[in-house]
Amino acid sequence: MALETLLAKPPGRLIVVCMPPYNEEYAIASVIIKTQKYFSKVVVCDDGSEDQTGELAALLVTDMIRDRQKKGEGLRPEADVPARPRYGG
Repeated sequence: MALETLLAKPPGRLIVVCMPPYNEEYAIASVIIKTQKYFSKVVVCDDGSEDQTGELAALLVTDMIRDRQKKGEGLRPEADVPARPRYGG
């Protein structure tokens, strides 16, 4: 089976990716575009970037969390994402 087939968006399922870039203006657009091929929704959590990362990401995604001040690696991106339902046991 081809890798493209394995990674295709599953129909009827919502798969969300939370992406935490920091000062990635040269790569963020291509990473978002490639990620959107395989996942239902991409949420960008910009951790106080000092370049144009946030502005470029905002052009490509509808869900964005932006911190004006860097919080660092110790802060998990999911800390800013609203609670989500848990499935399974």
